[in-house]
This record gives sequence, C-alpha cells and structure tokens, in this order.
Amino acid sequence: GYQTTVRKDGTPNYVDQMERQYEAKAGLKRILRILRANGVKATFPTTGLTAEWYPELIAAVAADGHEVASHSYSHWLMNSFSRDEEQDEIERTADAIERATGTRPRGWRSPSGSGRRSSPLSRNMS
Repeated sequence: GYQTTVRKDGTPNYVDQMERQYEAKAGLKRILRILRANGVKATFPTTGLTAEWYPELIAAVAADGHEVASHSYSHWLMNSFSRDEEQDEIERTADAIERATGTRPRGWRSPSGSGRRSSPLSRNMS
C-alpha cells in the first residue's frame, strides 16, 4: 500500500513517522553539510506536515539558499482529493512552509506525480 505519515482515516502511520524522524533529524543535516561543502544548491520538496514538525530544519534549508518547494500537506495522492480538498491541501502546504521559512514557496511536486491537468495547482502555477 501507499505509505504516508497520516492515513486517509486520520490515524497515524507510525512506521512512516519513524523513517521520517531519521531523515529529518540526521539525514537532512548530513545532506546540507555535503551540499554546502560542494557549493551545490538544490530543491527540497517539503510537505506541510514536515514544515510544521521540523520548522527549524526547514528554515535551515532555506537559510543555506536552497529552494523549499511544496510537496502537499499530508503526502496523499492529489488526484484522490475533491477539488476543494485539493485546494486546501495546496494552501495549507504553502502556509506551513511560509511560517517555517518566511517565504511563500513557488515550486511544487505532487506526491508520486499525482496531479491533474485541470487542478487549481495547474492554474495557479502556469
């Protein structure tokens, strides 16, 4: 099945949460050190939940000059939402990233490439 931090019914996915804790607490810091040492800038697709759970780490990504792009709020497939839910997911993500970094994100990557051509996202990003 599809892995996400919060299941569609709202219950937590603890396996995914444990993996993300390592990535955020150890893996991300290591990646930032490597990029800094090599003078490389990158784009970090970031979920709204990650920005809320680890705002100091997401702020550090932006402070190093990397792009912090939206990657949905909950990491659910975007085409599984109604139009209103999809718009809410987009806005919640942008708001969470802006709170963490002080800058509204411009880039977007749908989870697993799950966007729609007619989505509010497509209209807003073109």
